Amino acid sequence: MLCVTLAALIAPTGGEPAMAQTPEPATRPWPVSFALPLPDLRRYEGIPRFPTNMPASSVLRAAMQLIDEDLGLEWDGPVQGGLHMDQAQLLFMGVTGEAFAFLWFPKEGERPALDATLYWPDPRALYERSLGAAGFTCEVLVRPGLAGDLGQGQPFDAQTLKDRVLSCLVDEGLPVILADLPEPGSLMLVSGYEEDGDVLTGWRARGGSGDVLFDPGAKAEAHDWTGAAQLVVLLTGRQEPPTEQATMRDAVEQAVRLLRIRDAGPYHVGPATFEAWAEALLSDDPPDPRAAADTPPPSVTARRRWLICPTTWDLMERASYAVRFLERATALFPTAAGELGAASACMSAVGDLMVQAGQTVGGGQGPGEGWPKVDDPEARRRVAEMVLQCRDKELEAADHLAMALQLMD
Repeated sequence: MLCVTLAALIAPTGGEPAMAQTPEPATRPWPVSFALPLPDLRRYEGIPRFPTNMPASSVLRAAMQLIDEDLGLEWDGPVQGGLHMDQAQLLFMGVTGEAFAFLWFPKEGERPALDATLYWPDPRALYERSLGAAGFTCEVLVRPGLAGDLGQGQPFDAQTLKDRVLSCLVDEGLPVILADLPEPGSLMLVSGYEEDGDVLTGWRARGGSGDVLFDPGAKAEAHDWTGAAQLVVLLTGRQEPPTEQATMRDAVEQAVRLLRIRDAGPYHVGPATFEAWAEALLSDDPPDPRAAADTPPPSVTARRRWLICPTTWDLMERASYAVRFLERATALFPTAAGELGAASACMSAVGDLMVQAGQTVGGGQGPGEGWPKVDDPEARRRVAEMVLQCRDKELEAADHLAMALQLMD
């Protein structure tokens, strides 16, 4: 599995474009346009599906569907309301860590521009680990400064990057994942291109709308993409995947870190997220007039609704995947079943608390619908208490998972 910083694709001042660890592919004529064939999605028709709104796991799941890769997983069964979790989505929710990492509130005065996972200490590892677990090698190119000072990155050498992406699509028949395209904050699954590669085509995934269904009407295009991409994931081939036990152990170890970590770049994370959320629920201060119109919403009432929905839905979705993922871990590691089961119960309690939070403010059925008690001080106080209970439950889950690691064979 190759891992290259985008410094390897940058032209030094006054010099020629350089490749640090991998040879530059020979520039050659490419087809004017190209597209990977779409998968046969009839197998999913009529199956009520659980939400898939987390961007990184969703784009990885879609990549497997695009190339019709059967991961051979048999983890799924009906969950709430008879819905089914896509097996690849469940794997990637656990392995990426999106089932356990809760990033929602920016730090005071911060306005994150990118997908939240790109602010993790090593954004490459998420894709290396996940694709490796699925049996693929990959090369992850990261713009310099991405994980640190995001404003200091240099532009890619456009032709070198274009050749690498087009070679992956045309020669290998494998998709590419780009971050910060087709618009800031999104991830894009690239399945083809037009205009000699100047325009990439595919599907977008972003927080709150991560589901990729390959609807031709929802196809996205990325223009001027060599200057906008913050991270590029090239699938390079297949490999023997690690054992399921090794994958699960690695994911549980990561989950402990993600449940305990308090910040990632401009974001509060984990315990700090819950504390910032509770504080915001209790505040009677108006929104910051200097902030963008939609961050936070411009009125006090809209802001309070925003603090309930979709925040509660986001956490319920993560907790549901965490519970099912840990159930699979329990089956694989019977010696650690007690601790894994206790951690799963904690995450289940988090989901239950979010259901109660919605009911406390009036039980709206979607964004902007209902929430008649969202301005009631007592209702907000009770929800804030539930939010802090979620913090404590997630920290308790981390403790149980840390103990489970010591008991795994």
